[in-house]
Amino acid sequence: MEVWMKIKNSINEDWFEAISKGDDQAFTELYYASYKELFGFLLSLTRNKEDAEDLLQNTYIRIRNGSHLYKKQGTPMTWMCAIAKNQYLEKIKRITV
Repeated sequence: MEVWMKIKNSINEDWFEAISKGDDQAFTELYYASYKELFGFLLSLTRNKEDAEDLLQNTYIRIRNGSHLYKKQGTPMTWMCAIAKNQYLEKIKRITV
């Protein structure tokens, strides 16, 4: 079984604190545990692979830079999807302005 498949089953909430302290391994583990689900979410919004890939990259930048803001309420994926959705909405706003 691949490493990401083992990690996928649970996102460790402690990763966010570790990421906020500069732990690259925690960020890598979070990425492999969540990127497929986040990409699928963004693809369902954009219906365009390239746009979803761009937004996914921006989402992980925001997650990394904002990891200190994560609160253990709800699920980590809910928090990350909210960031992804906001990235999508910002893109739409830039296009329509």
